[in-house]
Amino acid sequence: MDIEPKKIALQRIREIVTSNGLSREEVLSVLGGISGQTIGASSGDKTEGFHFNIVKILYFLGGFIALSGVVVFVSQFWDTLPFFGRVAITLGSGIITYVISLLLRDYPSATLVSNLALVFSALLLPTGVTVVLNEMHISDWMLASLWMAIGFFMVYFSTTRILKNDVSRFLTIVCGTAIFYTSVLLFIRENPAIVQTLKDFYAYMFIVYGVTVLALSSLVNPIAGVKRPLNAILVFVGTVSVLGATFALEDFWRFACLPVIALFFYLSIVMHKRIILVLSSIALMGYLGRLTAEYFSNSLGWPITLMLFGLLLIGVGYATFSFGKKYVSTTG
Repeated sequence: MDIEPKKIALQRIREIVTSNGLSREEVLSVLGGISGQTIGASSGDKTEGFHFNIVKILYFLGGFIALSGVVVFVSQFWDTLPFFGRVAITLGSGIITYVISLLLRDYPSATLVSNLALVFSALLLPTGVTVVLNEMHISDWMLASLWMAIGFFMVYFSTTRILKNDVSRFLTIVCGTAIFYTSVLLFIRENPAIVQTLKDFYAYMFIVYGVTVLALSSLVNPIAGVKRPLNAILVFVGTVSVLGATFALEDFWRFACLPVIALFFYLSIVMHKRIILVLSSIALMGYLGRLTAEYFSNSLGWPITLMLFGLLLIGVGYATFSFGKKYVSTTG
């Protein structure tokens, strides 16, 4: 292909991306699904991708090591710092790193630095606000935490509209999680009898949260076979929350666990998520182990019970392998 037609094609792509508000990750996800020699087909491209992943790891690792060094250094004279010095180090640095993350968004080569600066801002800004609130001698920290979470949710939700990347989406979900759990704790504080009336209240709380997170995971679903870490994190957290809370049900776990586990086996097929299949298998093993220990340990004795449980684990492991190979895609 000549250079001039290439320039025209690139200009058209740029216009399409700009006019439709597409993010860099969405464009790369589509390009990642194209086969052939043009994009990512040669072994040289795979090697380049490998080195790029190493660079990403070194970026974040180096950044957090540097941040840890700053934290240790500041902590040595934190008590002697005046109020404005503490605010400048925490809140001021958080604002600076947040602005840097926005300024670097238009430079593809600086995407990693922009994401790292956004993560640093998420650590520094709440710390700075906490310093300010502590100076104001806030009495109700739980209510203050709720308002803080709401404020940062609005900030990072707006950031998501600007940056359109998974880092800002993750921070938005973290703030939403803080809002959910803080609101529930405030509700319990105002209505303490609810815990005695509904003794599995906390388990239901985690089930509601897990279902919500699983629903959110569908909004960041991989495109064109390209994996997105945020999707895997949400699926993992949602699945663990629901299955773990189901096991925590005091009276109904014997009846609720098996249908819920079966539902997640079905979800692993529908959503093409191997991680759900693995977690469901672990949950099934735990369920069988709990039943075996509760109903057969005294009648059969521990040696026979352990043998029986071992055979059950082998059966579950083989069934999971066959099930995943037949029904669940390897890319999920």
